[in-house]
Amino acid sequence: MPSAIDASKTRDTRGRLPIHTLCTNDAVTPGMLKILLEAYPTGAIARDLDECQPLHLLCSNPAITEPHLNMLMSFAAKFAPDAMTLWAVVSKTDAWFQHPLHRLCSNLYVYPECIEAVVALHTAAVWEQDGRGWTPLQCLLRCEAQNLKNFLHVSFPSLNSKPPQELGVGRRPRRRCEEGGDQNV
Repeated sequence: MPSAIDASKTRDTRGRLPIHTLCTNDAVTPGMLKILLEAYPTGAIARDLDECQPLHLLCSNPAITEPHLNMLMSFAAKFAPDAMTLWAVVSKTDAWFQHPLHRLCSNLYVYPECIEAVVALHTAAVWEQDGRGWTPLQCLLRCEAQNLKNFLHVSFPSLNSKPPQELGVGRRPRRRCEEGGDQNV
């Protein structure tokens, strides 16, 4: 008689485990993550065919909250040599050379606490460029100003005393024709 197939370890055509798929679902709860991760703890750091770990996909999910991150990271921590090197487990880039922080900063619905938690996991990612040459800050510039302000507060403490207007937040760039330049631009 063949042995039973463990569904938590079964990959789809994109190389995704059920934990990857769950991390893309906007109905995901920390309890759901826990169930799948208890069934297959290695899934916390497994990569799909796009080189995405579940953390990459969770950071792109509009439903992400800090409890989601904490649950996933508690299982990923089991694969770190010690607590100080958890960043080495989660600092991998995907096929587009994006760190989880890039994905989080491209998420229009992200909470400031999530940005702070991911920056704390891998501070160096703040300055890393993805496949387009963008840093997480440049990804965030496409998002709303409140997220930008929170990212700057967490990642660049020296800017905390400057008002958002000095940082260029909330202003639209002027076109050259508005400045009296070439009208055919």
